[in-house]
This record gives sequence, structure tokens and C-alpha cells, in this order.
Amino acid sequence: MQYRKRALQVQIQEAMLDTSVIAITGARRSGKSTLIQQLIPSDTSYVSLDDSTILTLAKNDPQTLIEMYPPPLAIDEIQKAPELITAIKLYVDITQEPGSFMLTGSANLMTIPKLAESLSGRVELLTLHPFTQAEIKGLDSSFLNKLVTNDFRHNPDVLLTQDALVEIIVNGGYPQTIEKQPARRSAWFRSYINTLIQRDVKEVFDIDKAQEFKLLLKTIAILTSETCKIDSLASSAGLSRPTVIKYIASLEGLYLAKRIPAWYTNELKRLSKAPKIHLMDTGIVAHLRGLTAQKLLMDRTQLGSLLETLVATELIKLTSNSPEDFDLFHYRSLDGDEVDFILTTNDGKKVGIEVKAGATYHQKWTKPMQKLIDKNLIDHGFIIYTGVHTVPLPTKITLLPIGHLFY
Repeated sequence: MQYRKRALQVQIQEAMLDTSVIAITGARRSGKSTLIQQLIPSDTSYVSLDDSTILTLAKNDPQTLIEMYPPPLAIDEIQKAPELITAIKLYVDITQEPGSFMLTGSANLMTIPKLAESLSGRVELLTLHPFTQAEIKGLDSSFLNKLVTNDFRHNPDVLLTQDALVEIIVNGGYPQTIEKQPARRSAWFRSYINTLIQRDVKEVFDIDKAQEFKLLLKTIAILTSETCKIDSLASSAGLSRPTVIKYIASLEGLYLAKRIPAWYTNELKRLSKAPKIHLMDTGIVAHLRGLTAQKLLMDRTQLGSLLETLVATELIKLTSNSPEDFDLFHYRSLDGDEVDFILTTNDGKKVGIEVKAGATYHQKWTKPMQKLIDKNLIDHGFIIYTGVHTVPLPTKITLLPIGHLFY
């Protein structure tokens, strides 16, 4: 498989110059190991804790492991041996050498108590998600900058056929799935999910009820892009409320799901405070729902929820890859007004984004967002849709073909 440049690598290379410990976390098989092996200097040792011999040594005698492989040292799957962190901490407290340790993990290290406590203040944490569509195309994305500056122009290169769009959805962004045929892609997703549940969920979060966990995962796949109501999820999956809370936290810790918090402001009352939940790969969602590209083309309702999750995951990846600070929210009033995303910047800019599966503009699409613009609560907004025209409306809202998201 040909190496594809990752947008995050610029931040990693900068961190290696002034930070002793760099930790790159993200979903299993998102490309972390491939990326660090591209970036580490030739004199860097590399060990993987998937190797049972190395793992045993890391757990039982971490100091000896570091003496056997003196830094600079790259350690893959660090979450498997929290015992290593104390030895790493002692080393960097003494030497303070930049680039001493490059760590990767398939779980959010800040959700693992031993790791979070020891790494605090000593590590630069970066998250590598599966590919963005721009990375698949070999492009440096300018989408976020254009969103904030409201600087989109008609570009025929971004236009997508419906067939191409649904293929993007069912493929997802994992390096291993983007070039597979449908049957092989489905087999990969099936194996991937089983491995996560039977190994990672059990090892990292001490959850051994595989069928329960898989049932909740399927339930969230059906409800992706919906408001995350714990009681409703518990009822749908037939699980207790505490169990659902624990399992969702585990899904987020493994970068399989993401809750987008509700946006609120003092100027507005009667707002929903519940987050929305998205699975972090549309290919996994389609697989768990049993959806093929052909089925999506025939079912606009299912296409709508997956399209919103596609936009959500792309925005999450792009903001994670960016050196700038962005926050992502959703807006919903108790009166029924909704805006799918509110993107905010560190300097106070606020941009609304609404996602529509339709290809023909309807004025009602803009009404909730227009209310926020008229009250000067957001600066401008976009309707991302499946049409072909980039149209600035006279109301600070722009119709934007979804293909712009991938450039």
C-alpha cells in the first residue's frame, strides 16, 4: 500500500524538536504505526507492545526495557503497559531531551488513570484519526480556513455524482478499506469490530460482555447523528443506564464514537443541553446497518443521517489536524430549531453548518440558522448539500456542494 501523507505530521515534527514525549493516539488501524515509522530518525529504536515478549518485559521490568532500547525510542500500543510510564517519567525528568519518546496508543491515554496522572505536563498529545477525504486525494485541506473567512467560489473539481458520494460513505476512512471491493471491505469491518470488542475493550476498559457491547454499538450506528439520550439508548439496547454510560465512555476512549456537545449562549433560552452522538467512521456505520452503496442510493432517509455523520467526522478530523484551536457544537432549541454544527474559533468567530441530503434548495433549510445570524449570535452559515451550485445567499448563508468539504 502506497504511503499517503498525513496532515498531522507537521505538528508531530514540530513537537519532536521541543518536547520530550510525544503521544499519538487514535483508533486501532488508523495509521499510527505507519506514520511514526515514516517520521522517526534512523537512530530511533522501535518496539511494539503487541509483541508478547516485549509486553511481558514492559509490565514486569520497565526500567530494563528502556535500558535495552535507550531513547530515542518509539513504543507502539503504550496503553497495554501503564507500568512503563513511571520509567519514562523518571528518564525525561532527568534528561529533558526533546524527542526522547514517541508513544502510540489505540485508546485515549487521558482515560487511563495511571497514564493520565504520570503524563500530565510531560507529553504533547496528538490524535490521528482515519484518513480525511483530502488526505486520500493527497491534498492539503483549506476547508476550515474557507469556512471561517467565508471564502468559497464555484469550483467544478469539487462536484460529486451521487454514486461517488455513497461510495465515500460506505468506504469510510480507514487505510485498509478505501481500496477494497465491497465483500472484502465488509469482511475487514467484521474482523475489526470483533477484535476491538474481544481484545481492546476487554483489556483497556475491563469490559468482558462482548454481546452487550456489540448491541450498544449497533444501536448507536442506527442512531448516529441523533441526540444522545442515555435513557433512550438504555431502553433501545435493553441495558442499564450505568452500563450505557460506561460503554459510551469506552467507545469514545477507543475513538470509535464522539459526542458533540450542545451550544448555548446567555442570549437564548429554552435550549437542549443533550449532546449528539456520531460513530467516527461512516464505513463502520454502513456495515453495522447492513447498507451497501446501492441501498443508500435508494433510501434518502438513511442517506441523510450518514451524510451528517460524514460531515461530522470530517470536521472532527480537520479540527484535530489543525494547529489552530476550534470547537465543534450542535444547536437545538426546545422549540425545535436545529443547526447541525456550530464551529467556533479561539478568537471568537462562530460559523453555522447545516447538512442536507437534498440537491435542490428549499428556503426552510435556512430558517433556524437565519435566526442566529439575525441576532448576531453567529457570523455566517453554510448549507452543505448534494447539489452542484455554490450560491452565496443575501442573508450571510451560502449553499455549498458537499465536495468542497474534501478540498
